[in-house]
Amino acid sequence: MLSDAATIDDPHADFFRKVAEASANVLVFKADAALLDGVPERTAQVLAQRVRLPRIRLTAGHWEPARPECAEGEVLGLLVLDGLLERTADVGSRSGPELLGPGDFLRPWDPAPEGGTACSWRVHERVELAVLDDRFSSVACRVPRVLANLLSRTALRSHGLAVRLAIGQVRCAEDRVLFVLQAMAERWGCETPEGVHLPFALQHDTIGRLACMRRPTTSTALIALQRSGRLLRCADRTWLLPEEAATGVTSTARPVQRAA
Repeated sequence: MLSDAATIDDPHADFFRKVAEASANVLVFKADAALLDGVPERTAQVLAQRVRLPRIRLTAGHWEPARPECAEGEVLGLLVLDGLLERTADVGSRSGPELLGPGDFLRPWDPAPEGGTACSWRVHERVELAVLDDRFSSVACRVPRVLANLLSRTALRSHGLAVRLAIGQVRCAEDRVLFVLQAMAERWGCETPEGVHLPFALQHDTIGRLACMRRPTTSTALIALQRSGRLLRCADRTWLLPEEAATGVTSTARPVQRAA
């Protein structure tokens, strides 16, 4: 296992030189510091300063995922560093979306099971992804806590989908929309003196898809929430949940980490 006192001159120096190649361009543990939760401080400092991985930038619009060509060896998956992705599964004439944001782990090129549901991808905002290739796997083997933290992200996604199923059964449109935004704020919100800020410019149709409602009903609910003061639209078109509406959210919300 990686020494807690790893430095440039220690026995692990060759290993760190290999994972800090010029072709890699993001300090992944600096961009997503939560991956180092529970890692001894000195080890965490070394990882944050030296482990560089390839980075992919996506612009808004439709996305056709493919295995990254910039990867070294096997690709464990992709890690969202910034921005917002929407994954949509189609069942007959119906569709179900899932939003993925900073901290989420995905393998979008894996084929669906035979006869399974077709999926499509859309980039809502400029997205930055880190490619978790053999260099990341080498770190995870030496510091198992990193892998445990990554795997916890998949459990978090599964929990989020279960929450969305429950939200879809709420009858009141205003409550349903508010619950959708609260669930997102728990994942990606940032605490402010005014409440919890959700740093994404979500459009009415996107919120409606997440709430399993048509756009007119969604717009009516959003207007009612804003008039009652339970929801605020910021000047940059992002959203703010005032303190009263963010009850139960502020204890888990954390500032969004932007990619370095």
